[in-house]
Amino acid sequence: MNRNESRMPSLDGLRAIAIGLVCLGHLTWNQRLLGRDGQYLKVGDIGVRMFFVLSGFLITGLLLRELESTGTISLPRFYFRRALRIFPAFYTFIGAMIVVNTVLWAHLYHGSPLASLSYTADYVVPAKRVFGHTWSLAVEEQFYLLWPAALLLLGRRRGLWLGGVVLVVCPFMRAISYLAVSQHTGIMTNIQNPQFRFDTQADALAVGCVLAGIRERLHMHRWYRRLLASRGFVLVPVLGLAVTLAGRQQHDLLIGAYLLIGVSATNLAIALTLDWCLTNPGGIAGRFLNAAPMTSVGVLSYSIYLWQAPFLYVGRSAWWQAPPANLGLTLLAATASYFLVERPFLRLRKRWENRGRDRIGVAAPAVQIGELPGSLLPAKR
Repeated sequence: MNRNESRMPSLDGLRAIAIGLVCLGHLTWNQRLLGRDGQYLKVGDIGVRMFFVLSGFLITGLLLRELESTGTISLPRFYFRRALRIFPAFYTFIGAMIVVNTVLWAHLYHGSPLASLSYTADYVVPAKRVFGHTWSLAVEEQFYLLWPAALLLLGRRRGLWLGGVVLVVCPFMRAISYLAVSQHTGIMTNIQNPQFRFDTQADALAVGCVLAGIRERLHMHRWYRRLLASRGFVLVPVLGLAVTLAGRQQHDLLIGAYLLIGVSATNLAIALTLDWCLTNPGGIAGRFLNAAPMTSVGVLSYSIYLWQAPFLYVGRSAWWQAPPANLGLTLLAATASYFLVERPFLRLRKRWENRGRDRIGVAAPAVQIGELPGSLLPAKR
């Protein structure tokens, strides 16, 4: 992957941290690692929401630049780029799991993979075990389907207002859905848990969208610059992590309060930390995030997210699902996915785009920023 000046600093490193949290969260449920104590280290949720915030921020930045420079957003071009970036690696993973499960090399899942194949796993329970994580990919895909069209229809100002409305409404959807479902457990077993739905997760995406739209204006305010420059800013990500770890252990009305307020607070902490990292790429933290090992993991993070499921799944006793073999196999499978699937389709996409520009005599966009693993999904359009 080309690493030039067009890439925003620290983002690959942040992706590496996000995917690390997801893998750690799944590993802690593996009885060979932390035993029963693993249930208390639920950091995977923060990793997924980091991906959501990054996705909203990067996609919105790209769309707003296109809207400002051309006066419109090309939806066909956007969806074409997304399809070639997302689908090949995703459907390769799904196909491989179906083949392995069918020929009985390993019993990797039971149920139908249709919810995962159709990107509806955030509303319909996917086939259990290795497809459970596809709910987050469904949330991302629905965001990519809806947000560019909304921004094109509403324009910059009203589009960002829509993002603000989502920030207000979504926490109430989370809390109400939890309270409703907790009173009626076991009635609809094929319906996904409310905490995994697009309508209860969209505010993590929305806070990234709003940040992309108002970031320049925020940096014009002295109080905000002083906040980012203060030594006490380290408390922002620490408190965001603490709120999630404490909130996930609550029950009844306290978990409702966490879903209403605590999740939003963590999303805001992630967004502020993202801006801090972009603003301070030269410090100790910036050098760490931009170090070669971190950026390499960040580049692989979409494939890592896809392929960690069969190796890090809870409670399986096969040798390839026990540390450290499962970690090595996850990295091996993700590396193969990136070099054999992702990169060839990126090159194909670039060739097709260059041919299209040559035919109509249109110059390439001045800025091409980053690739966001999907989750999660890659953000480069």
